[in-house]
Amino acid sequence: MSSNAKKSILVLEDDDVCREVIRSVLHAAGFKVLCAREFDEAIRIVEHGEPIDVALVDVKMPPGTPHGVSFARMAQQRRPRLKIIFMSSSINLRDTLTIDDGEPFLYKPFAPQHLLSLLEREAAA
Repeated sequence: MSSNAKKSILVLEDDDVCREVIRSVLHAAGFKVLCAREFDEAIRIVEHGEPIDVALVDVKMPPGTPHGVSFARMAQQRRPRLKIIFMSSSINLRDTLTIDDGEPFLYKPFAPQHLLSLLEREAAA
């Protein structure tokens, strides 16, 4: 059994294919994976009380829905120790101003090993 087996990752990603690929990569690496397609679903998972070590959060969500950074900040209010990794295929100046210096960011598409390496560091910290 992998050393990741007890680490739980919440993936907030609105794109079904991207979310499934990430879920498959993380599951194969031994992580417990919780997936959400949108803000409200992700908040319900956080509020449910299940352990979550790291949230992998897409910055860009569909128009008319809360921003991924909004979810991250709300989730961290509820779980101050929750680690966040942001990801996006495109990001603008407004988005960058909402992400703090030093917060991990993955530019999509990313290699599975890059994601796993970053998660190993964040989950272990």
